[in-house]
Amino acid sequence: MSESSKVKRGTAGVDTAFLEEIDRWREVPVRNIALRNPGLKKRELNFIVQRTIDRIVFLRICEDRGIEPYGRLMSLRNGTRTYRRLCQIFQQADDRYNFSLFHFRKERDCTSSPDDLTLDLTIDDKTLKDIFRNLYYPDSPYEFSVLPADILGQVYERFWKR
Repeated sequence: MSESSKVKRGTAGVDTAFLEEIDRWREVPVRNIALRNPGLKKRELNFIVQRTIDRIVFLRICEDRGIEPYGRLMSLRNGTRTYRRLCQIFQQADDRYNFSLFHFRKERDCTSSPDDLTLDLTIDDKTLKDIFRNLYYPDSPYEFSVLPADILGQVYERFWKR
């Protein structure tokens, strides 16, 4: 392979490999959430996992674009209660971005129902910490600042076609 055709670690754009990586991220949380939160219906479980991954990817893109502090998600790997701390970041994003990906409170002039499922879950720390590790160099070859705006749509479509 010539030097010019090699992809430097940390600079690859979105491709099928990235979408497959997200599929792998989904497998472990599905099992863990189902185990730790009995009584969830399959539809609720799918919603929770998809929405959580979408939120994480969105925030990671914001980090690389300088909108969110870089390494914020990675810092959640330190300590315990990882999911509780992640939910705090989600709630801050709800205040900051005010769009449907982060919608936890009933709002005037908003017809959609708030997400009342995801903030009260139990998810093991290791499950999330492994995902966070895979979002950063050297474990991730992706430069999130160059991911296309429709990446979350691609992730969503891929998930629901399965």
